[in-house]
Amino acid sequence: MKYWLISVLFVCAACPTATPVEEGGEAENQVGPCSVDSDCGIWGQCVQGVCATDLCAGGACEDNECTDRNDCQAGMVCINSECVTPPESCTSSEDCPAGTVCDAWTGECIDPNAPTDVGGDGGNSDGTLDGSLDGTGSDIDGGAGDGTGTGSSDGSSNGSSDGSANVVATETCLGAPTITGTSGSLQGNYGLLNDYVTNHTLTQNWYDGCTETSVSSGREVVVAIELGSSDTLTVTVDAECATCDQSEKKIDEIIYLLNTCPADGTSFDGSLDNCVAGAQDNNGGPDDPTETFTYTNTGDAQTFYIVVDAWCADLDWFHCPTSADGFTLEWSIQ
Repeated sequence: MKYWLISVLFVCAACPTATPVEEGGEAENQVGPCSVDSDCGIWGQCVQGVCATDLCAGGACEDNECTDRNDCQAGMVCINSECVTPPESCTSSEDCPAGTVCDAWTGECIDPNAPTDVGGDGGNSDGTLDGSLDGTGSDIDGGAGDGTGTGSSDGSSNGSSDGSANVVATETCLGAPTITGTSGSLQGNYGLLNDYVTNHTLTQNWYDGCTETSVSSGREVVVAIELGSSDTLTVTVDAECATCDQSEKKIDEIIYLLNTCPADGTSFDGSLDNCVAGAQDNNGGPDDPTETFTYTNTGDAQTFYIVVDAWCADLDWFHCPTSADGFTLEWSIQ
């Protein structure tokens, strides 16, 4: 059973069972999910979709030079409430300057919005290293006419036609990289911020469609995909906790599909059905590891946005993923 988190630091001893937030009515002094501060009653602050106390109340942060890296000058990070030079390698995105995330596999800080080489080891769109049109290459390794030598036009890392892509998902739908191919997989990391929560601010059908729950309080990332009329998309996500013992805690994945992206990437018109599919059926972890949804596009060809999110309301049972934690996303189009 999932339990609600009272604050960012303290977990309640006896909490109510998790249920979606009912729309309307007066705010109670609840400890459950929220979308704005007024949902929290006397708790007064909505943090990542959960009512929490003000950690800096009573001047607790007055002597701190910083509370997070956003308080520091460009290129600096906040460690032990002081702005300092980033460490040589990172274990979480808090070790990286603002605007970058920690790559858990390399220990390096990367820009999630930087252009990404999605074509093997430097191959161009025609599958060649030198950009020739016939795929024959020049003086490197010869390439191949079918794009298998040093890259491929479908973004795969080994020249195959399965659509696998080494892309870096973005924080929001704005500028999200497009995955291509009729099927494939990619590995990525969770984001820095909680930009989306599947409640009434995101989409009108949050309760009777989408994921049918408002507990998507994790730090999500987004990739785009093009669907033609009558295309059926199947998406599966499996998260892997790089910063916790998965025998004790687990990441509870949540995935959903948006049919629009607002001008700023976050200000959705909540009166519309912006979410067309989603999944929050399993509990995550090795015993229940994946979430899957299937969606058929009954309209015209258009761009959709796959969001990889997570449950973060109970730190005793579930690990709230950071940008050091990864996932595998698989997709197919029929």
